[in-house]
Amino acid sequence: MAKHVYDKPVVLQKYDDETDSYLPERLPTLHAHINTAYFTTEKYEGKAMQDDVAMDFYFRYFPALLNAIKKPQLYRLIWGDDAYDIVGGDDFQLQHKEIRLRGVIANGGR
Repeated sequence: MAKHVYDKPVVLQKYDDETDSYLPERLPTLHAHINTAYFTTEKYEGKAMQDDVAMDFYFRYFPALLNAIKKPQLYRLIWGDDAYDIVGGDDFQLQHKEIRLRGVIANGGR
């Protein structure tokens, strides 16, 4: 596994039923290594209809981030001016060294 520099400040938010909004999790400041990933979401007659841009956020292992892997629909990430819905994640081979969360831009941003 490549060594990453975790230098981008990122906020993890969790959906709150009572307020019907996302609220920041009470965590220490998170920093991530961020990488762009592309994937195709739809095909029509064998041709890609839409390519989405996803961002892979790599964090040093932090147990609270496992909740975002287990129930990604409840969480999102804020980086810069954009919000990213979490669509997947990984604790590589359960080594507890690094967590990867994949996010796609949420509703055109914030």
